Amino acid sequence: MKDVAAADTRNFALVGHSTDGKTSLGEAILWKAGAIPALGNVTAGAAALTTLPEEKERQGASVSTAVYGFDWQGRHLTVVDTPGDPNFQSDGQIALQALDAAVLVVSAVDGAKVGTERMWRSGRNLGLPMLAFVNGMDRERADFDAAVASLAKMDAKPVVLSIPIGSGATFSGVVDVLGSDHAPHTLE
Repeated sequence: MKDVAAADTRNFALVGHSTDGKTSLGEAILWKAGAIPALGNVTAGAAALTTLPEEKERQGASVSTAVYGFDWQGRHLTVVDTPGDPNFQSDGQIALQALDAAVLVVSAVDGAKVGTERMWRSGRNLGLPMLAFVNGMDRERADFDAAVASLAKMDAKPVVLSIPIGSGATFSGVVDVLGSDHAPHTLE
């Protein structure tokens, strides 16, 4: 870590239900930030956030919290990838107590599930700022509106900041609602 002031550090968790793509999202964040040289493949067990042999055998299903720190744009960030399986989710609930914020990962296919709601409530009870990320828009049966509606059903008050362009095989990017030009951001 470079010499970064405490005020320039941010620690955040990726939380949600098992197999909703928390580790894959973490890998994408690390890769886009330049923290890792190549995008890891979770199901192949070749991801920076998949370190335990048990996780590799389970094709990336996390059984413990993984932590990865990196520098980005003058700040030091720490991403904490938490398990979504109910048998291991308490590990993530404990980690939330020491973090600045959380990203609630929600399946575009299944919406919020039991593990999603459990982690939402844990973060809310701690007064933790949370951002929801609808993951898997490229999957068959992905439904952005239904995923957002599922958040509202668990007493979250979602505010949409980006809108997907297409879904499933036709998913090609997002439109940033807050951006000054509202230009679409397409996939690379």
